[in-house]
Amino acid sequence: MDLPPGYPPPPPPPPPPPPPPEEPPPAEAPPYNYYGQPGAPPVRRLSRQLWTILTAVAVVALLLVVGAAYGIAGYATAGSKLTAASRALDTASSHRAAFDNAPSTFDIQRSDAKAFQSDAAAWVQAWSSQSTTITSDQGPLTTAGGKLRDQQWLTVVRKGSLDSASGRLDHAHKALDAAKTIAVDRQAEGKFLVAYSTFLNDVETFITKEQSGDSLGALAAASQFPADADKAVSLSGDPQFPSELRAYMRSVATVFKDLVDYLNAVTKGDDAAAKSLQAKTNDDINAGKQIDISQVSTKIDEFYQPYIDTYHKELSLAAGR
Repeated sequence: MDLPPGYPPPPPPPPPPPPPPEEPPPAEAPPYNYYGQPGAPPVRRLSRQLWTILTAVAVVALLLVVGAAYGIAGYATAGSKLTAASRALDTASSHRAAFDNAPSTFDIQRSDAKAFQSDAAAWVQAWSSQSTTITSDQGPLTTAGGKLRDQQWLTVVRKGSLDSASGRLDHAHKALDAAKTIAVDRQAEGKFLVAYSTFLNDVETFITKEQSGDSLGALAAASQFPADADKAVSLSGDPQFPSELRAYMRSVATVFKDLVDYLNAVTKGDDAAAKSLQAKTNDDINAGKQIDISQVSTKIDEFYQPYIDTYHKELSLAAGR
């Protein structure tokens, strides 16, 4: 139905309700609270920063502790190795005087066979003792040298000192190698002297028996000539002996074999053979007199001198001089 003009219109519909207010962002704590004190920092940010700082400090502290422990352990381990090396070197060096004072020359032209035998036996004993000492010195040097090369990852803090000690040990080894050669050859020299002195004792016994009229005793002593002379000849072939000595020993052996044959011919009453052997013996004696053995000792010394020089040089280098 149409409303009459001027009739009031109906009221407008109510507006829609306003949207709910947005939730305000969390407010930061004010720098000061109501009582004027500083406000607490944000809890989460503080926790992260503190954790990071504490972790870094812990890592640095751990590295410092590990580094210090490594350094201390490495220094102590290296020190123990260096001490062992020094002791081995000192021991080897301390025996130098005894080695230098061991017997080195021997006169084979001796008149007293008993004294000769005693001195020859003492010679062998002295050089046998030196050989034993050298071997006992080589053991600690080898052990110490091996330990210097162990655990190099740990002892790097003293690598320079360890390398220096290793070099000194190498010089000591070279010194003792030369000394060992001398000691072994001197013992061989002594064995020759013992054999030769035994032969001379046979000769002295023969002469004593012959002069006292003991023909049987003299013949028994003479029967030892060939074997004892041959043993001395065989031992004179070592390289430290000059050719003159070997020639002389062969001449001596020949002369006394002639003598034994002569005595046997006399004993059998074979005058012709005895006369022939007597002439041969005289010829062999004269031939032996042509062999000059005056320089035998000098030439033996010349053989050993390079080894002696090496021993002294290398031992001095081992001592750091």
